[in-house]
Parts: sequence; C-alpha cells; structure tokens
Amino acid sequence: MLSSRDMTAPDFFLDPTDSGDPRELRACWIEDRLRDSSRDDYLLVRIDPPLIGQQYGMGDRDVERVLLATRHVGKTLFPVTEWPAFVYVLRVLDDAILKQKMLSSNQVQMIRWGVLHKERPRSSS
Repeated sequence: MLSSRDMTAPDFFLDPTDSGDPRELRACWIEDRLRDSSRDDYLLVRIDPPLIGQQYGMGDRDVERVLLATRHVGKTLFPVTEWPAFVYVLRVLDDAILKQKMLSSNQVQMIRWGVLHKERPRSSS
C-alpha cells in the first residue's frame, strides 16, 4: 500500500479548504493505514506542497504528512468508492503513532475539513 512520490503519480488530490480553491490543492501519496480505539480507517498521506506549519505553532516546520478520516458515516477510504470524498484533515503531534499504527486523540490534532479528488480538478493547473 506504500507509494513513493519520487517515483509515481499522486494517488489522489486533497482540497484542504473544503471550498474548491485550486491554489490550495495538494497532491497526495498514500503511506499507511492507522487506527484508534473506535475506528480503523485513518489514512496517512504525504502531501505536496506541504501546509504552512506556522499557523499550527510549528514555527518554520511545515506539515508534510497528514492523517485523513472520512467525515460521513458509512463512508471509507479503504477503498474510496465515491469521489469526491469528504474528510477530516489531522496533523500528527506524536510521531510514535507512525510506528505503532495506533493513535489516541492527544496524539493528533484536527486542523481542517477537506475534499479528496481522484484526479486534479480541471479548474486547477
């Protein structure tokens, strides 16, 4: 399930604004699947371009990886069956979850709502 952004096309695209602003579109490469005590469908992705980290108290470090989780009951990212897919965008606060594959609410922060697109929307370049 791992992809390498250096060698492959993006797996899909994230609009992290939930508003359709093509300047905010991020290419996404799937890295892993994580879970917590109530759901097993968090999707870890690497994004490009990264989100500016300063607004999240990260100083000059940017957000290059995010976790995605579906916003609507009954929908899943494994696999995505309907596009666009509406997601919560979370940032990782504790890198230990990347090895453990298990997370708790104090190890992540929900930072945005977003929309996933299978292909780059035509209005963006």
